[in-house]
Amino acid sequence: MLCTRRLLRQYCKIFDNPQDAIADITPGSSIAVGGYRSCGVPENLLRSMRDLGSYDLGIYSMSSGQKNFGLDLLLQARQIKRLTTTYLEHGSLAYNEWKSGSIELDILPEGTLADKIRAGGAGIPGFYTKTGVGTGFEEGGFPIKYMTGGKRVEIFSGPKDKRNFEGEDHLFEESIRTQFSFIKAWKADTQGNLIYHRTARNFNPEMAMCSKITIAEVEEIVEVGQLDPDHIITPSIFVHRLIKGEKYEKPIENLVEEGAEKSIDDPDKLKIGQRALKEIKEGMYIHLGIGIPNSVVFRLIPDKTKVRIITIPGALGVGGHASKGQADPDLINALRETIRLNPGSSVFSSCDSMNIMRGGHLDLIMMGAYEVSQTGDIANWDLEGDNEKGIGASMDLVSSRKSRLIILTTHTRNGRPKIVEECTLSSITGKGVVDTLITELGVFEFKREGGMTLTEIARGVSVDSIQANTGCKFNVASDLKKMD
Repeated sequence: MLCTRRLLRQYCKIFDNPQDAIADITPGSSIAVGGYRSCGVPENLLRSMRDLGSYDLGIYSMSSGQKNFGLDLLLQARQIKRLTTTYLEHGSLAYNEWKSGSIELDILPEGTLADKIRAGGAGIPGFYTKTGVGTGFEEGGFPIKYMTGGKRVEIFSGPKDKRNFEGEDHLFEESIRTQFSFIKAWKADTQGNLIYHRTARNFNPEMAMCSKITIAEVEEIVEVGQLDPDHIITPSIFVHRLIKGEKYEKPIENLVEEGAEKSIDDPDKLKIGQRALKEIKEGMYIHLGIGIPNSVVFRLIPDKTKVRIITIPGALGVGGHASKGQADPDLINALRETIRLNPGSSVFSSCDSMNIMRGGHLDLIMMGAYEVSQTGDIANWDLEGDNEKGIGASMDLVSSRKSRLIILTTHTRNGRPKIVEECTLSSITGKGVVDTLITELGVFEFKREGGMTLTEIARGVSVDSIQANTGCKFNVASDLKKMD
């Protein structure tokens, strides 16, 4: 009987409109939603979901979306009960709803969420990962749900199970299976095979696999045989319902064109970026994180064809910002800025971006930080303080010790040291992970005998002045050099 049922399975059904495709979604349903902020978002399905009015939904998505677009529409309509995501900005509707006790928030590292989704679609009940080891994410205690009014916590996250493999601790993560998936693709054939366009692929292929019913919206539907089988990313077996979107806003969140980039008017950040350039060698595979790496170093690299820059939404070989008049909403970096690709570049899913980073395949990772400790711990995300963001991919980036990690940050913030004996923020990103720290005052190495060591000093600066602006003791190299 089971085999007969399998043989009778029909191809995906094509609906004339998104309203009919989602008509059976009831209150309390769980939905995985593709997209990277405003890029590759199933916007027609989400608009129809708002109009359907189902509530108490459990949503799994990379972010809470852009204002008045995507998931933000469901938040405005008070349809979400629990949001599982990786990135949440202070002041956003999702943040305010969480802090007031109106929604539950389960915040995860970006790669962990991607692999929980991927594992669910692959029939894997769970897995172990180094991401988050030694942080509050491992220990639990994060406020998932505040009581109404936001003064007391109703639900805390629990601790993770831990196991040691080859001398290193790993955390156990259960996979995610949902009732529905909303995904966005570029083209489909009438059988349900899908192809994607540039970084609009992001999390969509994995989201397509993890649910009982996957609903895909596309910009074009062609007849069977018109798509090259070698180009198909998501095969029809994962797609149950299909619609052609009637209207696409596809907003560009941060339009940045070549020649129109903002000037670097902060002399300290410029000094840090110029020094960081010396660490980048021809032929390297590198990642430039949010902060000084992306906003300064990226602009300073003279010839981006000689290094291979990866961006988390899913591209390797970033050539710079978009050429004049050629901005593509389907091609962005992690800051949601419009970019262009060099010849020989490649595009892939955000899950593959995480695999590259966690697997130690990069030569060099540059990141910013709110705090750096004497022992090489960093904190660069914070939802409980006055900073700006959730975890994102930070924990994934530092989880592999095979790639060299350089932190770029100003030495102080509002007159307070950012280099401290112990990180005071509760949101630790990684323990003992920093190789090199570059500030406007000097360069520190952490993997030397004796620990944190000042190896280069800025011109016109004394060791005593650096110590006065540093919240911990450090060693001074016997061959201390000038930082140029």
